[in-house]
Amino acid sequence: MIVVIIIEGHNIEFVANNDLTLIQGDDYHSSDGTHLQWTSSSWTTPSLSSATGKLRFITKEDYDAGVQTAVLEVNAAITWTESGDDAVFKANLTAAQTAALESPTPPGNKYTYVYQLQITLSNGRKITIAIGNVYVKQEIE
Repeated sequence: MIVVIIIEGHNIEFVANNDLTLIQGDDYHSSDGTHLQWTSSSWTTPSLSSATGKLRFITKEDYDAGVQTAVLEVNAAITWTESGDDAVFKANLTAAQTAALESPTPPGNKYTYVYQLQITLSNGRKITIAIGNVYVKQEIE
């Protein structure tokens, strides 16, 4: 399975290895075209009928220490047909959710979170679609 990241909107920045940058206090929503989106081309199996998706964030420190509890979890929508079309996974984040993500102090080029996009198939099996580091930039007020 090859996962191709498609960037929707202009205020989402993906970098090498599926890493991404978010701005505290910004909304990332499909109605504005700024949602997070991952696409896998020509997905045929396993079936995604009745599958559910979750996008989870954990602090980098906790992830490195082996802690498994997410600090933020949102639903991820899945769009797919059984004809082998692209599988599209989308997630929205609210301004309140991104505002709660801490930025390094002092600000630096440091990843502060790890994210995981995971789906659960109708049979209960889980598949990670994407995983990467998250850098959160401070909101300027």
